[in-house]
Amino acid sequence: MPATKEANSSKSDSLPDIDVYFDRFSSLQYEAVQTALKHKLNSKLLDDYIMLLKAPSLSSLQTLSYDHFRAKLLDSIAPQVHLARSMGFSIGWVYANDLQVTQES
Repeated sequence: MPATKEANSSKSDSLPDIDVYFDRFSSLQYEAVQTALKHKLNSKLLDDYIMLLKAPSLSSLQTLSYDHFRAKLLDSIAPQVHLARSMGFSIGWVYANDLQVTQES
């Protein structure tokens, strides 16, 4: 997901807080996949999602509900977050401009 120069700079070697950012991230990813499927775009992109989500086929991506997509994406990302943390990356980073958004949520 694109980030502003300021956000990326302030993040340094910290991992974004998954509780704050994952729902927005997964929603954008789901919309991208659905758009690519609808318009028959970039089969390489869709092949990457088939592999990432361990989907049996392209047609299975088309019938995947958002909740199931989100769960599979989290199952794929969570171990990577755990590995990064064990390698010394800090977790729980929140961009200062997002603090107001998360406190209102």
